[in-house]
Amino acid sequence: MMSRRILQTAPILVVLGTGCEDKKDEPVAKANVAEKKDADKDADKGEKESARKGEKKAAGKGEKKAAEAGEKTAPAGQPAAPQGDTPAVADAGVGAALKLAPDSATVLFALNVQGLLASTLYTSYKTEIEAGAKDALELATKCDVGPENWKSVVMAFSPERGPGSGVLIVTAAGLGKQETVACIAKEAGEEVATVADGGKIINLKQDGSVGYVINDDSIAMAGKDWAEAVKGLRDGHGKRAVEGDLKELIARTDTGKHVWFAGKLPALLAAQATIASPGFTPTDVSGWLDLSSGVSIQVAVGTADASKIAGELKTQFDAMKGMANGLVPQAVVDSVKIGNANGAVTATANASTEDLKVLTKNLKGMLEG
Repeated sequence: MMSRRILQTAPILVVLGTGCEDKKDEPVAKANVAEKKDADKDADKGEKESARKGEKKAAGKGEKKAAEAGEKTAPAGQPAAPQGDTPAVADAGVGAALKLAPDSATVLFALNVQGLLASTLYTSYKTEIEAGAKDALELATKCDVGPENWKSVVMAFSPERGPGSGVLIVTAAGLGKQETVACIAKEAGEEVATVADGGKIINLKQDGSVGYVINDDSIAMAGKDWAEAVKGLRDGHGKRAVEGDLKELIARTDTGKHVWFAGKLPALLAAQATIASPGFTPTDVSGWLDLSSGVSIQVAVGTADASKIAGELKTQFDAMKGMANGLVPQAVVDSVKIGNANGAVTATANASTEDLKVLTKNLKGMLEG
């Protein structure tokens, strides 16, 4: 969990939580397809990349291209090739960002902004989203990292360790450039943040968080308790979260979706769940959201006796789903599926864009009386 001061230091991050506009002249989806074709073509020619130097060589042409974070990744929404023991993840900078999460992290959250901006759900609510993010959008453009530049956001944290134990890695074209960092710091004000080491470090005054420029496109904002660990990972040493216990949980989710998450449940929360439902002993949770057309969601909760718990939940849901009483579209209710797999209770649901509009209208009417 990162401090709110991080958002004050880099107000542009607010855009990622509230939305930003599509790039008209070069749609993300089209770019992704082209990128995949190029990547496949290069692979067939025996292309080799240099992770240490952050570049790759195209065979037969001698051409060198900068490789983000020194590794090859797949187009947004497609599984990337595993890098050593690092689980395969979607592109848009997520794979490189995960390498900056210390092994003390117990929760990972990733948002593929590039894919989100091309989604039907985003475009359907674009006007409302942009109205709520007007100031942030203006600041993003002012600092030359407008909406069309955004790629991804990755957050890693440990709820039980406190607010200083977290890191937020943001990837956007040009975000880490010296002039961009200077612009962000200026807009935030010296009372909030200062820049050091030639624009490579951002120090937050109130809570001691530290921002590290990773490359021209990425910045990692680390809580004060994780600052040294993140710095070590940036410099190539230290143990990553994806190399430990979270590796298995990441495998349960779909890292090619717009949003995905995986983490261990805090002991207190797990205990409360057991008290509320005796026999239910949750240990972890993972899942994803796909916003390509409406919303599709899947959640998996690790627990003992997953098959038994799933059966009980399905019985309870079947008995209660009639209570929707028209508030929730019937198609959404019917889409809910409860099951179990790999030691976890699973639940999936879908809602089309039209379903969401109806649900929004019904909830508004109910709240307004």
